[in-house]
Parts: sequence; structure tokens; C-alpha cells
Amino acid sequence: MLQSAAKNLREAIASSKQTCDRSALWDGGAISCSLLSSGYRFAEGVMPHAAPGAFRGLKSRTTLFQATRYAYKERVNRMPLFVAVDRNSWSAAEYFAAVLHDNHAARMVGELTGGAGCGFTNGGIHTQLSHSGAAVTMPDCVRLRADGSNEVAGITPDVLVPRDSPFQRAAKLARALATMSRR
Repeated sequence: MLQSAAKNLREAIASSKQTCDRSALWDGGAISCSLLSSGYRFAEGVMPHAAPGAFRGLKSRTTLFQATRYAYKERVNRMPLFVAVDRNSWSAAEYFAAVLHDNHAARMVGELTGGAGCGFTNGGIHTQLSHSGAAVTMPDCVRLRADGSNEVAGITPDVLVPRDSPFQRAAKLARALATMSRR
């Protein structure tokens, strides 16, 4: 398992060092290279999953699998877990929902999330546009989901509950949860 993770990291590092001329993007053109190294990292780390207590004592354990920062037990409670999300679920809330959803630990109920993705981990990339001179801040990271999609696309819930009044939403959510818990 560790050898596979080390291989993934070596390949990701090599891929990140490849140059990519992006200037054509500013003129509406396409680029001939990928800016994204896929298949090497997951939102949880280098590995999509690790058993509780895995990599105990390794300094790199949280890079391998983020959840190893915490003491946890799998399947302690077999009751279904539902997470309510909507268009206002961003940032850490979206990341939390993605990790649970990707690991089949919870079912999502609600609306498509906001789609913030990884966003601005280090304040973003400050850039000045050459034609207009406008100063913009661009995202400085991408967080890939287990299926290879980018978290910036949002998380589609298992049960869609469209946006209504707070009362209508609560009633629909209660019905959805009751239906899902009977399965």
C-alpha cells in the first residue's frame, strides 16, 4: 500500500514539473497540455481509503489519508447517516460532504452544493490581465473526488430537494429521510 502511494506521489511530482504554455487561453484558444494531474490524489489524500490506525507513527500519515489525523472506528453505528446540503454549502462543508459521499459513509439530501471546490488555499494566484490591466485572484488548487470529477462542479445529492420556503424544505426533508430510513 505504501509503495503504491509512493509511486503515485513520484508520478504526481513528475507530472507537476511538466511545462504548459497557457497563453492561448487568453485569446480564446485551446491548450495542448493538461494543467491537472489526475489519478494521483483524492480529497482525502494520496489514498482513497485507509483502515483506522493505518500508518500509525508515520509523519506522512495525514498526507496519505487525511482521516488518520483522528481516532475513528469504522461501522461503529450502522444507522444510516444523512447530510443535508444546498447551494450555500461551500468550502469545508462541501469538502466534508464530498469525503462522506465518496466513501459511501453518508447519503446527501438537498440541492447541488455551491461548487467552491478547493478554491484559495494560499490566498489564490494574484494575476494582472495583460489587455485590461485588471487585477484578479484565481484559485490555486483543485480537489478531485473519488470518481475523478472536480469538487468545483458541486456535489449532487442522492435525493434532490429543490429550494422552497423554509417550511416546505423542512417538510420535504422529513419525508425524504423517513423514506430513505425505511430502505
